[in-house]
Amino acid sequence: HDCDRITATGHSLGGTVAVHLGTAMNDVDLRLAAVHAFNPGGLPDLSRSLACLTSAAEVHVHHIDGDLVSSGFLPFQRQRYARAVGSEALSSHRMVHFLP
Repeated sequence: HDCDRITATGHSLGGTVAVHLGTAMNDVDLRLAAVHAFNPGGLPDLSRSLACLTSAAEVHVHHIDGDLVSSGFLPFQRQRYARAVGSEALSSHRMVHFLP
């Protein structure tokens, strides 16, 4: 198919994989236009931070405050959100906090 824009998304480990794909595919014919990672897991990593800054893909990391799994993943390049109203008692890593 002819696609002008391909976006990868993922949550937790899937978000980490989506970011890796978005930054690693710079040298191939098929490039991702954007990546949206929701609470991706991982420790702080300078090489990943630099790869995201120089990537052809727009990398968007979405983080729920209080989530320990994603607390170290691109700590200075992420969009932060509060837990969903009515779901404050649920784990901050749950995807429900990103849904309307």
